[in-house]
Amino acid sequence: MAELVGNGLSGIEVFYSEHNREQVENYLNLAKEFKLVATGGTDFHGDLNPAIKLGTGFGSLNVKDGILADMKARLTNHA
Repeated sequence: MAELVGNGLSGIEVFYSEHNREQVENYLNLAKEFKLVATGGTDFHGDLNPAIKLGTGFGSLNVKDGILADMKARLTNHA
């Protein structure tokens, strides 16, 4: 992970409908340890998958709006 961060990695997909609770916790810990933005993936692809809405995914997945703010802050700090 340190090598990836050293090569420019700035975020990790923590929240995803196929991640179990243990995986989410592990990815959150990695994000904290390596100061990465914890992102979320909902598999929203517009009209290709109309059952999924932006910010929500399969099951109970709900990617919080604060993640966008974290991503914007990261961009601002690295500009």
